[in-house]
Amino acid sequence: ADTVTSIGDCAFMNMEDVVKVTLGNKVNYIGDMAFANCKELTEITLPDTVKTIGNRAFACTQLSEITLPANLEMIKDFVFQDTYISEIVIPAKVKSIAPYTFAEMWYMNNLSIDEANTTFVLEDGIIWRISRGNKTAVVRAMERFVDSNLELVIPETVTAIENHAFAGCDISSVTLGSKVSKLEPY
Repeated sequence: ADTVTSIGDCAFMNMEDVVKVTLGNKVNYIGDMAFANCKELTEITLPDTVKTIGNRAFACTQLSEITLPANLEMIKDFVFQDTYISEIVIPAKVKSIAPYTFAEMWYMNNLSIDEANTTFVLEDGIIWRISRGNKTAVVRAMERFVDSNLELVIPETVTAIENHAFAGCDISSVTLGSKVSKLEPY
């Protein structure tokens, strides 16, 4: 029977003989560092029931590709740190992206967000939070995809610059819109 609903924190961490994982169709949560340091892990199949992926869940593995589940809602920090993943598509239902979700992904060269996502949009290497089609916050400027000559003008609809939004970026200038009332560190 398919009864497992979550993969706990550190559940398979450091298990060096794990090569391939297929999670059952009732799993909705993958805990912090669940598969971290599984040095031989090259393939994982995530069911569409997964809604949350915890901090560093797949860090330091041999994964080179992954399909994020259609019902995924939350992606925490450093999930894919030190993997070989080159492309990520953020599904339509994702509503929470942590500041360092994509940090230390040395091989990533393509990031996109499903057009049906009503919470985020990606433009010029910047993940923006949106509401009713309007940009409302800078979530994260992706240092790998932002042009260092970018002269960023924050639209008047934006009220917040989220935590670590520009960490690691080399942007030539940023002009804040007059409605920015929340400016978090970095």
